[in-house]
Amino acid sequence: MRGLRCSLLITGVVILVLCVVGTGQHQAAITVTNVITNVAKTVLSLVLDGRYSDAVQVDIKLGETRTTRGTTVAATGPYSQWASWVPHLCPHHLRRTTLPPGLNLTWEPPTERTIFFTQTSCTSTLTPREACAVESTALHHPGHPLLLLITSPTINHTHPLMQVVLGLAGVRVAWLDLDQVMNQPPLDVWHTHRLWMINTERASAFVSDVVRTELLRRYGGIYLDLDFITLRPLPIQPLTSSGRHSQTGRHHTPRNWLAWADHRLVTLAISSFTKGHWLLENIVADIPRVFEPDSCCSIGPDLVTRHLYQRCSQNLTTQQNHFNNQSYAIGGTLATDNNTHIITQTTHTKNLYSLVGQECNGTTVFPKTFFYPVHYGYGKGELKSIFTEGAGLGETFFSKSTAFTLHHYNSLSARALVSPAGDSILREAFRRNCPRVFQLLDEAHVFF
Repeated sequence: MRGLRCSLLITGVVILVLCVVGTGQHQAAITVTNVITNVAKTVLSLVLDGRYSDAVQVDIKLGETRTTRGTTVAATGPYSQWASWVPHLCPHHLRRTTLPPGLNLTWEPPTERTIFFTQTSCTSTLTPREACAVESTALHHPGHPLLLLITSPTINHTHPLMQVVLGLAGVRVAWLDLDQVMNQPPLDVWHTHRLWMINTERASAFVSDVVRTELLRRYGGIYLDLDFITLRPLPIQPLTSSGRHSQTGRHHTPRNWLAWADHRLVTLAISSFTKGHWLLENIVADIPRVFEPDSCCSIGPDLVTRHLYQRCSQNLTTQQNHFNNQSYAIGGTLATDNNTHIITQTTHTKNLYSLVGQECNGTTVFPKTFFYPVHYGYGKGELKSIFTEGAGLGETFFSKSTAFTLHHYNSLSARALVSPAGDSILREAFRRNCPRVFQLLDEAHVFF
C-alpha cells in the first residue's frame, strides 16, 4: 500500500511535467518546479509516516518525567516528532515492527563542569564495555555530574545494563539531537545536506568526531569516548561545595588538555576544555572544508594534530615509539622529549603535569601513557594483551600501571571477549572499576 501511494504520486508528477512541457509556458514550468519540490517532500513524508506507523508507541505521556533511582530521564513527544535526521542515521528505529519498552529522551547540553560521553550508533542500550565506561568514571568522580548523550531517541530502561547506569548517582541520560548540536555555521549547512551520510559505513564515526568537538567548543566540559575505562580520578579540577571547579584543588591542574593517542597523533577522544577554546574554534571552522568521506580521521585526530602543529610546532615533540616495550604496554613508563620518567601514584603532584605535559598556547598535551597505556598494534604486549587469558596479566598490569584510563579500542576489539572468571587485564579493570556491571556479568556468566 505504501509503495502504491508513492507510485501514484510520482506518476502524477510525471504527467503534470509532460503537460507543461507541451504548453511551453515558462511561468507554468516555474510553478511545476515548485510543485515537484513539494511533492518530493510529501513522498518522503508519506514513506516516513508509514514507517513510523509500524512502531509501537511508548506508553509515556508528553512532558512526563520519570526518575529511576539516581538518574533523571525526561520524556518527549511521540515517534512522529523525531527530528528529520533520525531516519538517516538510525533507520533501524523505523524498520522495526516492535520496539522494546522504552523512555523517550530530551536534548540536554553539557556544561563546563560536566563529564560527558556520546553514543552515536543509535542503540537504545549500552554494551557491557560502554556501561563500564560510565560506571568507572562515576566511581572515581563522586559528586561530579555525568551526562550520557545518545542518538537513539529512546532508551530501553528495562535492560539490566541500562538499569545499572540509570541507578548511578549523578548520571543523566539525554538525547543527542544533531539538529541542536549542529545548528550554527559552518556545521549547519554541512549537517542539513547530510554530508556525514556520504559514506554510510562511517556515518556514526563522522558524527562522533563532529559532535564531540562542537559540544566542547560551545559548552566546554570533560569528554570521554565510551571505550575508555577510568582507573583513577582524571586530571581535572575538583568541584567545590557550590559545584564550581576549584582553582587550587588538584595542584594547579590544567583546565584545557588533550593527549597523544600514539607516536604521531593527538586526539580529543579524552579531553577537557573551557567553552570557546581557540583550538576547538579552529577545528570546527575547518570541518566542512577538509572532510574526506573515505578517510577515517580527516575530521578527527588528523585535523586536531594539524592545528596544534600549526600553532605550536616548536613546542610539540612527536611521541617516540615505545610500543614494543613491555613496560610501556603495561603503563610503567612515560616518555617525554628525551627523558623517561617512572611514574608512581605518589608522584601525581603539582609538578607532574608541567613535567610531562607539552604546552601549546595554554593547552596541555599529555603523553599517550596517561590514557593509552596499551597500544592498538598486534605485537607482544599490545592490544591483544588486554584480552589474554591464563597469563596473569590483569594483576601484573595493575601492580605497575599508573595510567588514568585503559583504552581498549572497541572498533578493533569488539569481538575479543573475555571471561568474568578469567585473569585478563580487561576483566581486572571491570572488577576494580565498574563493580556493579561486573557483578551482573559474573552472576550471569556473560563474556564481555
